[in-house]
Amino acid sequence: MNIVFTLNPNQIGTFLEYYQEELVPSLESHVLALIHGVGYTIHVYRSNKVLIQGEEAKQEALYWQEFLGIPIDLKDSKATTTPHPEVTHYSSESHFGSDEVGTGDFFGPVVVVCAHVSPTLSETLLKLGVKDSKKLTDDQIKRMAEGIIHLVPHEVVILPNPKYNEMIAKGFNQNKIKAYLHNHAIRKTLRLVKQSTDPIIIDEFTPQTQYFAYLADYPHVVKQITFVQKAESQYLAVAAASILARYYFLEEMDKLSASIAIELPKGSGIVIDLIGKRIALQYGLDVFSNIAKIHFKNMERIASTMKS
Repeated sequence: MNIVFTLNPNQIGTFLEYYQEELVPSLESHVLALIHGVGYTIHVYRSNKVLIQGEEAKQEALYWQEFLGIPIDLKDSKATTTPHPEVTHYSSESHFGSDEVGTGDFFGPVVVVCAHVSPTLSETLLKLGVKDSKKLTDDQIKRMAEGIIHLVPHEVVILPNPKYNEMIAKGFNQNKIKAYLHNHAIRKTLRLVKQSTDPIIIDEFTPQTQYFAYLADYPHVVKQITFVQKAESQYLAVAAASILARYYFLEEMDKLSASIAIELPKGSGIVIDLIGKRIALQYGLDVFSNIAKIHFKNMERIASTMKS
């Protein structure tokens, strides 16, 4: 679904602040901001037009219609703008790929998987339909992961919410946390596969120089890394890693949901605040340190409802 509407400059500022945890780089000069959430992608153009796409587009638009008090045509438009052309060719060379999941989700951990794919395995993965996890539903992810989890050599690193919140409190930002997790997963996978000469690909989330700056105080850093934008659409190991990371993330979300007997939603949209208020009323605010990333704006909004 595609929904298009226009905001004024002041509203744009409010809009971008709300989604600040889901902002990702865009290579298109006419795009002011690109936002990737669970179930939706948002383009904010320099013309002040906003395009929301995806299964949750209507839900997100409804929130802004009510919050800003502006009329929004909730009918599906025919807009087809996408941030990048689709890449369909996958490298068949032997390589490692590392990807992360969970950094845009208020609830749940951050998960990084590093995988290794050989030319022989590439053919099998292509036949199984392996591709970027963002193009698969959660049910498809589970089925796909269960089919490849024992085929693809990989290592997983899961950062639970208490440790994540502790690192944030110590001054880490999300990219520094991701750099540590990727480095750890890559080192583990190199020991597992013992193919240290194969290229290592990371889907670029920060410039290369900044990545290594984040790791400057760490003694065991893997240096031979290639940073590629939209790597999950070009390298099968990254695509496989993205699927497996999402699979492990979903498993962890199920465990957290079971621990409080409430199904935790993904993402950081308006539904998060509604479920968060229910959790706060039932368990208090302290429980969020164990199940959520408490520096997200969602936490402020949830806490404010308890004071009113």
